[in-house]
Amino acid sequence: MAIEVRPMTTTSSSSSSGESLDIIEITPLMAQAWLERMRFPNQRPVRERHVEFLASEITHGRFRLSAIDIRELDGQDYLVNGQHRLHAVVRANATIQMVVVRRRATSFEEVARDYATFDR
Repeated sequence: MAIEVRPMTTTSSSSSSGESLDIIEITPLMAQAWLERMRFPNQRPVRERHVEFLASEITHGRFRLSAIDIRELDGQDYLVNGQHRLHAVVRANATIQMVVVRRRATSFEEVARDYATFDR
């Protein structure tokens, strides 16, 4: 099933389990703020070549809708997937749409486990 994505709209879905899925317009300012506020402590270093590649894809209109994942624990959000894409939004100085998946975590170990599933 295809999801129709229109500029300047947000589509939202949530469940009673504390998970939500939204299609959000991510601005460079928003991306920078998320990178600063949601940093996972054990996050790997940024790979500049990958950021450059993604920024070029964004600039040339080839970037495809993709998801970033955030886990919330005790009022703190942690970015567990999407660091390079958010850096690319900042680098390209462009606003793009992304699927944002938010899920409540019950422990820091759960956040770390979720991060590890993406960081391969």
